[in-house]
Amino acid sequence: MSTGIVCGGLLALCVSCTEYTPKPRGYFRIEPPAPSYQALPVRDLPYTFRLSRWAEVELPPVGNPAGWINLSYPQLNVKLYCSYFPITPATLGRAEEECRALVVRQSKYPERIKMQAYSNPEASVYGSLFMLDGESASPLQ
Repeated sequence: MSTGIVCGGLLALCVSCTEYTPKPRGYFRIEPPAPSYQALPVRDLPYTFRLSRWAEVELPPVGNPAGWINLSYPQLNVKLYCSYFPITPATLGRAEEECRALVVRQSKYPERIKMQAYSNPEASVYGSLFMLDGESASPLQ
């Protein structure tokens, strides 16, 4: 009996000495390499931009529309699918509707979408940036 009391007392003493603190929710830390850029190595595209030296350009299979490319970052296990659609004054309205519909489909809570207008009248450039709150494929569109 006294052995049980001693063991129970030691157990209570050991358990009460440790403080439990829950760990905060964490995310994986990704250390990106130092930025370094080069010209896009594909010449027959209707656009151009500077590309990270860590990215690899993959041309999609034959049959995809002209101007589509995939950018792969093997170190980060990431692939970006880039599509290109030429816009004319006649197709602008339809393209804008499709983009807005895509943003709504990407968000689980469409009422949480925040839109920020962009305009540069000197260059005749106008656009919209959509910030999606909550679960979505991409937080910015």
